[in-house]
Amino acid sequence: MSAMDSRRWLRVSGHLDRVLDLPHQARDACVAALRQEDPEAAAEVAALLEEHRRLTAEGFLDARRRYGEDRSSAR
Repeated sequence: MSAMDSRRWLRVSGHLDRVLDLPHQARDACVAALRQEDPEAAAEVAALLEEHRRLTAEGFLDARRRYGEDRSSAR
């Protein structure tokens, strides 16, 4: 994905926030609906959503995975 300038981010970020607030099973339908009104923004959101999925699967920002800890057992 190419670097995003501030104008593009302002245009896409609201859509991305809305999609990320949805249950996982509803996200693709929301992007499909956005594609009907703004195909370029939908493509950006879809790419960012895929990046989010990949990073989540890798445990990005999950301190327990990153440091090999399970905080639930530390209690």
